[in-house]
Amino acid sequence: MHAFGSLVLRLLAVSGKFVAVLILAKEGGARDVGAFALFYGGINILTYVIGLDFHLFAIREALGKRTGAGQLRIVCGQAVFDFAIYGLLLFLASIPLVLGVPTIAAIPVFWLATILVSDHLAQELSRLFTILKRPLAANIIYALKTGLWGWVGAALIQWAFIPAAASSFYALWLSANMMAVALGFFWARRFFAGVRPSLPPRYHRWLRRGLGVSRFFYITSVASISLGILDRFIIAERISLAQAGLYSFWQSITGMLPIVVYAMAGMHFLPRLVEAYRRRRFEAFAAHHRSFFWRSLILGFACGLGVVAAAPFIPALLGKPEFEAPLLLVALLAGGACLNALWQVSYQVLYSASEDRFLAAWITGITATSVAANFLAVEWLGIMGAACVSLAANLAMYLVLRRGSWQVLEKNARRGLSPPMAQMGP
Repeated sequence: MHAFGSLVLRLLAVSGKFVAVLILAKEGGARDVGAFALFYGGINILTYVIGLDFHLFAIREALGKRTGAGQLRIVCGQAVFDFAIYGLLLFLASIPLVLGVPTIAAIPVFWLATILVSDHLAQELSRLFTILKRPLAANIIYALKTGLWGWVGAALIQWAFIPAAASSFYALWLSANMMAVALGFFWARRFFAGVRPSLPPRYHRWLRRGLGVSRFFYITSVASISLGILDRFIIAERISLAQAGLYSFWQSITGMLPIVVYAMAGMHFLPRLVEAYRRRRFEAFAAHHRSFFWRSLILGFACGLGVVAAAPFIPALLGKPEFEAPLLLVALLAGGACLNALWQVSYQVLYSASEDRFLAAWITGITATSVAANFLAVEWLGIMGAACVSLAANLAMYLVLRRGSWQVLEKNARRGLSPPMAQMGP
């Protein structure tokens, strides 16, 4: 039941972002869609950048603790670090505003700073409830911050209460973020009721160790998120903003596939994988991996076929022939999205086993290669070239990380700590 509720909330969230894109497409056009997609993509990248991915270190530490008090110490330690980053960011954002510079490279500074900070804080709270195995709370927070504001904005625009402009969605986005943060703090206080907040022992040493480990996560996450975003910027610069809007439109639709898989499988298996490995329950670890892989494969393949089958009808339903695209383009993007969902399974196995250097080296290398290839492919083949590069990059990621995850499972099997390889699945 929780998995179904999580899926509904995730779909509402992601489709809310899509609805925002649709209403801008209907009232404006591909240029408006491109501008909004670039802003949204920029927020996604910066959300990873400002936190330095310290949460990945903290999550792994917290899942190794057996008591609520131990977990709360880790949460408090991360919170102190995050709020220091927020204070610095807001101070830097205030400088151009004081100097009378409201936009930088056509990006409104106020919206960028406030949405970025509130979005990141809401994301941290959503992650907290994921590791606490409270998926419904995690998904409510996620849905509020990610896209429910899109549905509200579309309704208000249709009723002519607000203008069909990007700034209208920015205001709703910020309001939803603040609501998500308030709910997150309220639920966290209830969950840890009776537990006294405190910092990890020798906090400064713990923080330095966390920052040392997190640099690999930081490199990995920025590279992996860039894999699905930088191609839009290259298309906008090399071809046109309208073509970037068309590509972003279909990329947004196919990008729902990994999100569905994560809601139906990832949120369930991620904390269990890490917890099993950290507590040296390797038989459970191998079983979770096997179930995670097969569920992701079935969901990804089914959703991919559904998207490709529906693609010819979507522009007609919208009354927007400008968003018509070759079916091959949609199939390439859907294939890349399915592979993305599958390599996330191997990523979680390697993350659980602390193979941080391996992940950072390979993901960064593949991303850098794909960015370089995109400049050539877009020049020669247009947006079809970008889709080909996306598919190839996700395939390379899947093959490399799958091999790495098998090495982890084989190592445990040789030690007699997990079932024979024949029982592990792919």
